[in-house]
Amino acid sequence: MLNSILLSFLLSFNFANTKNPCEIFGSVCIVSSQYNADFIVYVETENDLVDLAVFKETSKLFADDEGIWFFTDAENFANYRIFITQDRRMADFTIQYVDERAFAGCP
Repeated sequence: MLNSILLSFLLSFNFANTKNPCEIFGSVCIVSSQYNADFIVYVETENDLVDLAVFKETSKLFADDEGIWFFTDAENFANYRIFITQDRRMADFTIQYVDERAFAGCP
């Protein structure tokens, strides 16, 4: 009985990190603490083997597809908060910035 109550309690939480990185789009805020972040991200600069290719959109209105992010400083109005780590092993997923909108998304 106690085990089933504990299990249902744990399953009631909506963990942000269970979301697929390929589904992330919209406004993103970079936070300074990993404890305030929805995701911990490692930015890859040289390797093409990344989880998500990100295009930096200049308008929030057009950040409407996978991998298209509008960066904002307003943490309360962002869809996602990310922390950029220097240690790849600590990241939830890896990204690489792309110059063309058509290349954004998952490989």
